[in-house]
Amino acid sequence: IRGDITSLSNRFLIVLISSFLLSPSSTDAFSMKMRTRFTWSMNSEYSICRMQAVIAFCHFCESHGPRVIFTTQPLRSLPFGEGPSGTPDWPIESNLNYITKNLPVSEVDHPELIKGAAKDRETRCTACTSIGTGVAYLSADKRTQTTFVSSQVSFDDGVLEKVKYACLRSLTIEMGTPAEKSSKPPPKPGGQSSSSATVNTKGTERDGNVFFGDAQHGYTMSLTFRLEDSRARGFLRLYSFLVVSSQMQFILNNHDSLLGHLMDMRNRLQRSASRIFHQEMDGGGNTTESVRPENAPRANMMPQGWFRKRMNVEPSRDLRTIVGDENVWRGLHRQMLWTLRSESLRLYDGALEGLPTQDMLVIRELDTERVAELSLGSENEHEKTLDQLENLRRIARGLEEKKDDSLDRLLYHTITGGQVVVLGSSRVSIRSFLLALSNLLPIGCLRVNSGAIAYAHPNKHNLLGLPKGTEIPEWADCLVIEMEGEEWKGDSESLEGVSFSVVRRPSSPLPSPLPALLIRYKQLVVDEGFTENVLEATIRSTRDQWLAKTKILFQLMRQPTHYSINKMLISSRAALRDRDVMFFWLEGLSKAYRSLSCPSSPH
Repeated sequence: IRGDITSLSNRFLIVLISSFLLSPSSTDAFSMKMRTRFTWSMNSEYSICRMQAVIAFCHFCESHGPRVIFTTQPLRSLPFGEGPSGTPDWPIESNLNYITKNLPVSEVDHPELIKGAAKDRETRCTACTSIGTGVAYLSADKRTQTTFVSSQVSFDDGVLEKVKYACLRSLTIEMGTPAEKSSKPPPKPGGQSSSSATVNTKGTERDGNVFFGDAQHGYTMSLTFRLEDSRARGFLRLYSFLVVSSQMQFILNNHDSLLGHLMDMRNRLQRSASRIFHQEMDGGGNTTESVRPENAPRANMMPQGWFRKRMNVEPSRDLRTIVGDENVWRGLHRQMLWTLRSESLRLYDGALEGLPTQDMLVIRELDTERVAELSLGSENEHEKTLDQLENLRRIARGLEEKKDDSLDRLLYHTITGGQVVVLGSSRVSIRSFLLALSNLLPIGCLRVNSGAIAYAHPNKHNLLGLPKGTEIPEWADCLVIEMEGEEWKGDSESLEGVSFSVVRRPSSPLPSPLPALLIRYKQLVVDEGFTENVLEATIRSTRDQWLAKTKILFQLMRQPTHYSINKMLISSRAALRDRDVMFFWLEGLSKAYRSLSCPSSPH
């Protein structure tokens, strides 16, 4: 099967073999278990895991034909999983030169790595041999808990067969778009030339990027290329990078990224080979003037054996000699594993335990800065939530003792989207105050900034923390609360012993009657009979209940028939006093839900 990718000017060859099995990992920020795609082969002492891709380097040997000579694959559950002692952390930058020199690599004995692994039974010479069957290169990645191993052939029989099949096709029958053409037209039958066609005079008309495959053998992308060699027939040797995947869509989605990595590796090899080639041609090698590259086409007309004798052809010349680098396989190992790692980090399956809530969907849409500001995704998130609710109780008790409407003002301003400004001397205490309030709102309604140095408009931040003495404009219709006694607490996130006072109120009075959600929240936070765990579950269920009402209101607002606000609120199981709450909580709905909720058409 050929795809449209065959029309690309640069053809590449990687081998990507993957089957997928969901493997559970830790619960993430929104109570969803993220599972990475893995396949396990149990025919060895340690499990072989094929994570999305296996990359192979192939060569068309002049003596033995197409051969897979170097394969990089990810493994798990190996005794080497932590890597050698003292290995540095992996670099963040993706510069090819940096990666080639700095990724940690260990050389291990192949038999000790995987017992019962696939064996290479093909006849080989020096040209189609890389590091041999007794050695493997290993690099451990702590972030993905994966060990990347490079060997001459894959450890798995199934993977090896698919790679060999893709290698055969890529180096023999599959043709890509030529990258370089000459302007000289080829002759037509009868001796006439054609002015509409071009030919490639360097023998590279088959090279480039090509896509082929099927469901049985996998889908393959290949980058075929040639390296200059003064001892090769035609002064060129044929190589390729291979990628075969069981999912065609994965290759197509990551095509540009994979192609960029592979072309970088190809260009690096071609530059090194070209340098060695010109040194040998100009440095008094064993070749004569009659066999220089410009005379190579005429050499094909000579009797059998003449060309080999005069040119001193070496079919078994290995890659180290061609590129002049004894560490070329270590460099390829680093580059190929980085390509695998980059793509594997981008592909995760989300296995939901039940229907996703709006907060779950919103978290997936947030940027990393907002997630960090809200302390989402931490390992002990539940314990932090309980601490925040304890601080919320301290805030409620402190304002309730004022014997005025301070607590009602704070709750009303919070749940209706009004701006709450907290003044304090400790940024840690300010952040603890704002995070405590954030438990009363859907995540989509939160616009928090606990470390601002100047006042910001309510449209930008509805929960704002400022240092004491910061000037707030007169026109700002916000609720300002000042904390006292937090200076001595240092880095403690607890608000115990801190006093709170409302120093500025909005100009408008509180509505009467108060919203039902305000009354419910007030009952919960001032009731000392609830434990923190019960309080957390009750507030969460109350929040989800009102979000469900908001979803009904959202659907009614998108109907072609116009209803009054009162009717829509009643249909949403709310009342007119809850209007401000409902309209603000519409912001808590995720973009995914909004986009999928299409307006209904009248019958």
